[in-house]
Amino acid sequence: MPAPLKIVHLEDSPSDAALIWRVLKKSGLVFEALLVDTKEKFISALETFQPDLILADHSLPSFNSEEALEYYHASGTTTPFILVTAAMTDEYAVSMLKKGADDYILKDRPERLPMAIENALAKHLLEKERQNHLQELISNEHKYRSLIENGGDVVVILNQEFTPTYVSPSISHVLGYSEQEALLLNLQEIIHPQDVEVAMHTMQKCLSQPGVPMKGMDARLRHKNGSWRWAEATLTNMLHDPAIKGIVDNFRDITERKNAEDEIKQSEEQYRQLFNCSPLPKLIFDPQTFKILDANQAVVDHYGYTRLELLQMTFLDLLPEQEAVRTKATLHQLSSENGTLNYGAFENTTKNGTPLKVEISGHHLLYKQTNCLMVVCQDITEREKAEQALLQSNARYELVSKATSDAIWDWDLNTNDFYWSEGVEYLFGYNVKELNQSQRTWSSNVHPADLSQTRAHINAALKSEDTHWEAEYRFKKANGDYAFVSDRGFIIRDTQQNPVRMVGAMQDITKQKQLEKLLKEASVLARIGTFEVDMTTMDVFWSDITKEIHDVPQDFTPDVATGINFYKAGANREIIFNALEAAFQKGTPFDLELLITTATGKDRWVRIIGQTEIIDQKVTRFYGSIQDIDAMKKAELEMLEVYKEKNVILESIGDAFYALTKEWVVTYWNQQAEKLLGRSKEEMKGHNLWEKFPDVVGTPFYDYYQKAINEDKIQHFEAFYDKAQCWFSVTAYPSGSGLSVYFKDVTERKQKDLHLLELNENLHTYTEELIDANKGLEQFSYIVSHNLRAPVANIMGLVDLMDLPNNPQEAKDNLLNALKINIKRLDSVIIDLNTILTVKKDIAENKESINLTDLVVGITSSIQHLITQENVKISTDFSEHPEIVTVKSYLHSIFYNLILNSIKYRQPGLPPHIEIKSARVKDGMHLTFKDNGLGIDLVKKKDQLFGLYKRFHYHVEGKGLGLFMVKTQVEALGGKISVQSEVNQGVEFTILFKSNVSSKARTHEHAFHLHHS
Repeated sequence: MPAPLKIVHLEDSPSDAALIWRVLKKSGLVFEALLVDTKEKFISALETFQPDLILADHSLPSFNSEEALEYYHASGTTTPFILVTAAMTDEYAVSMLKKGADDYILKDRPERLPMAIENALAKHLLEKERQNHLQELISNEHKYRSLIENGGDVVVILNQEFTPTYVSPSISHVLGYSEQEALLLNLQEIIHPQDVEVAMHTMQKCLSQPGVPMKGMDARLRHKNGSWRWAEATLTNMLHDPAIKGIVDNFRDITERKNAEDEIKQSEEQYRQLFNCSPLPKLIFDPQTFKILDANQAVVDHYGYTRLELLQMTFLDLLPEQEAVRTKATLHQLSSENGTLNYGAFENTTKNGTPLKVEISGHHLLYKQTNCLMVVCQDITEREKAEQALLQSNARYELVSKATSDAIWDWDLNTNDFYWSEGVEYLFGYNVKELNQSQRTWSSNVHPADLSQTRAHINAALKSEDTHWEAEYRFKKANGDYAFVSDRGFIIRDTQQNPVRMVGAMQDITKQKQLEKLLKEASVLARIGTFEVDMTTMDVFWSDITKEIHDVPQDFTPDVATGINFYKAGANREIIFNALEAAFQKGTPFDLELLITTATGKDRWVRIIGQTEIIDQKVTRFYGSIQDIDAMKKAELEMLEVYKEKNVILESIGDAFYALTKEWVVTYWNQQAEKLLGRSKEEMKGHNLWEKFPDVVGTPFYDYYQKAINEDKIQHFEAFYDKAQCWFSVTAYPSGSGLSVYFKDVTERKQKDLHLLELNENLHTYTEELIDANKGLEQFSYIVSHNLRAPVANIMGLVDLMDLPNNPQEAKDNLLNALKINIKRLDSVIIDLNTILTVKKDIAENKESINLTDLVVGITSSIQHLITQENVKISTDFSEHPEIVTVKSYLHSIFYNLILNSIKYRQPGLPPHIEIKSARVKDGMHLTFKDNGLGIDLVKKKDQLFGLYKRFHYHVEGKGLGLFMVKTQVEALGGKISVQSEVNQGVEFTILFKSNVSSKARTHEHAFHLHHS
């Protein structure tokens, strides 16, 4: 058996290490691993464990893989070093490989690790053999000198200052220098300037790592003839070897290989650029398996898959399922042909399922030494759509012409033919078939006052390079009336930009014009004027209403400065100045209410709204409206004074008050409301009440407020607000605008009322409990008198018989024996009564927390012989309520009697099974005792079930005291017991214990002691 591979594993996650080891074991690798997670442990492992392999995580908190690699090189260790890490960029991974790491594996791909280990070990073994061979060559210099001197490689030995001390003769046919010339060369002078830094860095690194070959250094060296030759060198620091005492530089000429690589790289790059930069989607795939081998960016863009996803697919995966079979056969047939192949049109699908129609052509090519097919997938979806659209365009145009209410027209400028759609009949009442189909028809119907200007607009558009034309004018209808129309046309030009056709649509805007007229009249009535400033010329326009508002004549010529000076000096003028400055410079709109002083000296309130028009980020036009709001503003100010007066009243009243809209938005909130509800006026005004008080939704406050709004009725109520811990007396007054709410704190009065109510309820409860106690006492008295009377009467009769004279001795003995039996019966009754009295009396015993599982274990231990004898199974489930605080002796007696009762009244031939369970309920806890015994006929026996000396099965010994005791003790603890049962179906007792012992239990206790002290 080979010795196990010794692995040092630098990792701070044992679970990650275990996963890696499991993968290695699964691959069949025999190894012995040592897990280390600090620098000290790593150094110690290298010295003592002497590993064959090092695995290292990259990102340990205190000692990462880069530091480990540096120490690995410094220590002279030559075993393979592999990174096994969770995340690492490609750039960093390359840098680590350059620093000496053999490979790197990501933790999410551990299956690569066994092969990486095998390759690294093989590589190190090969390198070790090579180094051994090189050492043999150097140590046996005389034996191998001829081999070195006549070989293709050049061997140079350098001293510590990198000056040559030996050069093999082969340098002459590599670089053209003789041995003597080469010994005089300065190393840095013959290395290409671009390669000096890398070469010197490698040499310095070689000095720091004796005996470690530094291979793979490529550099350009100057030939004696001045040309540059590529050399591949391996440096080995052998200064410590007395046989060499130098740095061995072994290099060979690789110029031809480099040139070939450059040519291949350039060729591949040219192909790659042509392939990737092509706007047409191109795919390369295996003609036998249809596996996609390469795809350009256009394929990625068209089909929506990433390049990685495409390389895991076949060409058939791009086809709908129903197309794949046919396509596969077609491609197989065509793939055998040579030259350019035209496959025709195929259905393709994108990643998201969108269908594509593609036209495929391709040719054979050699790709990575494999005969493949490169196909071009020309998307013809849009072309087919365009063709289809072209076929449908005339029909669609016809349908649009019929469907729209616009009068569509088509004017051939060369023939002057004019086509009207059916809309001309709908809008203007003309029969389109009878209408003269020439441009003269149009011109004869334009209002004479508008014809000249409209024609001029059309001619100007035709002479310019415009493609659109529009105008508004009056057009005559069939009934002779004129309609205002909005006419828009599109100008079609030939290749020389000459207009050849116009197509347009005419709309009837008569109603719109009438509305504009009404709007103008409304502006006059509402005293709304307009203004405009041309920001290029700074010319100012004021409408007639604007001039009226300023009390200036109609021929008044305004400017910006004059307009500003109309505003009342002080704050009003400063506000309008700042607003205009922001509008002119930044295009900021505004809407303000300010005071102006008119030309006649009147102070007048106006509302001014300003807007800007911006082109190329520059304000080109400023316009807006100004309205006379003097009367409205003065009324508003008067209302404000009234509102202030109302505020003073509402703030001074003793009640808290707030007002709401019908949308529950707070409009007023006085100081007393702030105090009682803990929210400031600023916090509440303008906000939705329920958003600020979400805890009130669903409470009486919410319900009464809703009722007040919905029914439009005043609501007065009292309710407790939990968050404030207060009782409020509330009156809600609905109105057309919302709700007004007055409320005050009545907690003190409410507490007194509640206390009185509680006293009344307690008195009522106490009375009911006394009645129950008296009923119990009456029953108890009856039972006591009944059960005591019989044995006492018997004893008295027997005593009288014993006093008779002349009784024979045998009769006397029988009478004495009967007397003893009745005395025992009397004693038994007295003992039972004493037990009952003890239950009634000991209720004051201290309560404690009782674990129900421990209680059942204790009881079953005490009757273990009976449980074993009868093969009893007791199942418990106290998971919901494992403990109870009560009188332990009572609870023990209850459990004991119910368990024993189930065992006594078992079914013959059926092992008893008792299930005991606790459960949480709203008022406290439930205890259930369920068995599979004989059961009870509750229809006949329900009223006698818990009676004293009541028995329902006489084949088992008993006195009928157990269930009486259970009920007595349960009620003494403030609980209730109920039963469910059917004959031969077992019994289920349910006991309810409330969270706290009720006053009823305490009343029972008190009443019992009063009657039995």
